[in-house]
Amino acid sequence: MKFFIFILIAFILSVWVPVESAWRHFCFNNYDLGIYAQAIELLSLGHLNPWLSTRDVFLFNDHFDPILFLLIPFKGLTPSGLLAIRFEMICLIAAAASPAWLLSRGMISQSLAVMSSVMILWSPMVMDAAFYPAHPGTWSLAPLSWMLAFILAKKYRWSFVMFGLTLLCKEEYPFVGMAVGLGLIMMGEKPYGFVFTAAALVWAVLVFAIRPALIGPSSMYTDAVSGFQGWDVLGSRDGALLLLRRLLELAIPLSVILYGAKRLTLMDMIVPGLVLLTLLGIRFAGGYWGNHRVAPLAVVLAYLMIFTIRSETIKPRNVIVWSVLTLTLAFSSLEIGSRFWRAKSFKKHCPQNPERLSEIQQTLNLLRHDSKGPTLAQGNLIPHAVDLSGISQVGATHGRNFSYLWIEKGADRNTWPLSKEEFQALEDQWSGDPTVTKLFDGSHVTLMGRRLPGD
Repeated sequence: MKFFIFILIAFILSVWVPVESAWRHFCFNNYDLGIYAQAIELLSLGHLNPWLSTRDVFLFNDHFDPILFLLIPFKGLTPSGLLAIRFEMICLIAAAASPAWLLSRGMISQSLAVMSSVMILWSPMVMDAAFYPAHPGTWSLAPLSWMLAFILAKKYRWSFVMFGLTLLCKEEYPFVGMAVGLGLIMMGEKPYGFVFTAAALVWAVLVFAIRPALIGPSSMYTDAVSGFQGWDVLGSRDGALLLLRRLLELAIPLSVILYGAKRLTLMDMIVPGLVLLTLLGIRFAGGYWGNHRVAPLAVVLAYLMIFTIRSETIKPRNVIVWSVLTLTLAFSSLEIGSRFWRAKSFKKHCPQNPERLSEIQQTLNLLRHDSKGPTLAQGNLIPHAVDLSGISQVGATHGRNFSYLWIEKGADRNTWPLSKEEFQALEDQWSGDPTVTKLFDGSHVTLMGRRLPGD
């Protein structure tokens, strides 16, 4: 297992440490980290579907990801946003450990175990998710990988447990369960195949019929898929290029492995193959090709290789070619991770400036101690401030009656989803309002507040 320890250390240094550093420097936007940080902050057994002011929606009226309840016991140990990041990194490591387990049982070769773990951790699709934390869609990589590992090992009961955990992460997984069930039936494992299929159907009814009946419309995600909005994405130049990039990230590593395989048996690949086709179909329909949305594809790609090659020895030439291609595809993400070690800013909007960080912390403390109403804040400030009641993102909320505006200064500030001109117009509007006072006006940060009646 020395290889996995080396991979683990390399992942911590190249991904986990840089991401936590970026968190400390207020680099990550409200989407997705702020949303799930607030969800963790507010979720409890007495508050089952909290209103997320960071998203303008009740939590489970958007995605259905009850995996969040597993984090409730750890609230208070660390800020909610950081807790989400750390849980995500642990899930990615757990996903990459499954090939090592298969190796320990003598079911796959060491070269395949190494290559599969590397694929799971350093595929560009996973790296995009890891450097844009955090989302249960990325957390699902852990149970998804172990579900496939247990299927290969014919430990179907444990694979079903892992399937149950994937269902808790995102609402697309009932369809994955149906694909697994069909694959098992085709393999001759009919009892287990029917169990997977039945559980998937029950969960689909719960998510897509009972959930909206009980708590109201939950169509933000499902409408995109059922309405085939993905075709609109393909109609744009950027969307078509992103899709082409993802297909290359899938096809290039797989083609090298399949080219070197001694035998190719369709039945050997049936389960991961059906899962991959299912996940691709959902993404084609909904247009989901970014960040956490594509990360599961890397796990299924790794297991497609595992189910195909198994214990075969991979030729050293193929290992070298595959390694070079993998590093080339992941280069842009590796460059982002290396910025921490090169003492460069993670992004231009979050320079490692002690004065900037001090001003952000001062204004955050002011809001925590003296806040008398909801705050409209710049997106990258929100993940650290989800304990503030009613906090919302500039340009991403329908709210109007805010008591505070909390933003950074400078040409490189993070104005998304507004343009720089729209963001500046909003700041000017607040500055020109006679009821607004500048509570803090530093070199890097501005905090404005409206005078309340009677002040």
